[in-house]
Amino acid sequence: MPDGDGAPVLELQDVCKRYRAGDVVVDALRGVTLVVRAGEFVAMVGESGSGKTTLLGIMGCLDRPSEGSYRLVGQEVATLPETPRARVLAALAEVGLAERTGHRPNQLSGGRQQRVAIARALVARPSVVLADEPTGNLDSESAADVLAILDRLHAGGATLVLVTHSQEVAARASRIVRVADGRIVTDEPTAA
Repeated sequence: MPDGDGAPVLELQDVCKRYRAGDVVVDALRGVTLVVRAGEFVAMVGESGSGKTTLLGIMGCLDRPSEGSYRLVGQEVATLPETPRARVLAALAEVGLAERTGHRPNQLSGGRQQRVAIARALVARPSVVLADEPTGNLDSESAADVLAILDRLHAGGATLVLVTHSQEVAARASRIVRVADGRIVTDEPTAA
């Protein structure tokens, strides 16, 4: 299937996300509308604090919008089912972290945390993979390994959405969405 010609998989309509810190209200997302189609590879880029990770968190069902709607494969999102522990353990072994199953995220190096994220993607061979800075804390060899895994998942038909500060990583995508001040400011295909 050509990149992006599939049915809508992720659909956000007028999504806003507000956080309250005491008397201060922070508008992390401001009326974001975005559609990602089956088989697309979308890179979200922007400065720190622009709203990229908040947006990805909503797409990954880790957070809910304050306003607006989010549909995943046509269904309004509530919560996702848990993954059986045996599959999680197998995926951790596949990325070389079987001995770290009892560790909390803050007990792992940045590189190991990135491999845990990849293991999550391998658990169910999902049709959608969301990645927040998948190469951010890695040396160049490890980064290349992670990107190769993502490329294989995409080649196998998975829809990828990743947040990155790296122009080199973003250029691998078929589409780049730029986020600033909680809004999408550009949404363009990459050069072929």
